[in-house]
Amino acid sequence: MDLHQVRCIKDEDGKVLATENAVKDRWRCYFHNLFNEGHEKSTSLRELSNSEEYRNYSFYRRIRKE
Repeated sequence: MDLHQVRCIKDEDGKVLATENAVKDRWRCYFHNLFNEGHEKSTSLRELSNSEEYRNYSFYRRIRKE
């Protein structure tokens, strides 16, 4: 998105925001709410399995003790 072309935007109440700082702040709040609010955060790392079949060692060098 090019902020130089977005001259105004409406806030959550429908009020028009026209200053550059207000527009940037509104977009920041919008994306924060989009990605962070209203989602369940119930994933527990203990539930994830460490199966050998899913491990990928192709990017590691083998280390040998001589």
